[in-house]
Amino acid sequence: MSHEILQRASKCEQRFNKRFEEYFDAVGASLDAPSFSRFAPECLELLRDLSLRGGKRMRVVVLHEAARLVTGEPLEALDAAALSIELLQTHGLVHDDLIDDSRTRRGGLST
Repeated sequence: MSHEILQRASKCEQRFNKRFEEYFDAVGASLDAPSFSRFAPECLELLRDLSLRGGKRMRVVVLHEAARLVTGEPLEALDAAALSIELLQTHGLVHDDLIDDSRTRRGGLST
């Protein structure tokens, strides 16, 4: 892999991680859970922790590189697509840990 691609991948990962944190901050600030759902804020914090704990964000990098092949222009919907892909990945990790009864994930307790 060329040095240029690795640099783009690293920048993409850093930018996305900041965007992912902002996403969870916004959801947490606007969470309007019903009173009977007292665990919703804690669940959101657990998902945030798992989502931001690690990973190389290769799905996000591949998405950005694929878009770059099609157009050199910034695409407004690309961030939303990347967030969706990573949230789907987080869902898959939680599901996998439930099925396997895993105690840990990415160096911490599983969700």
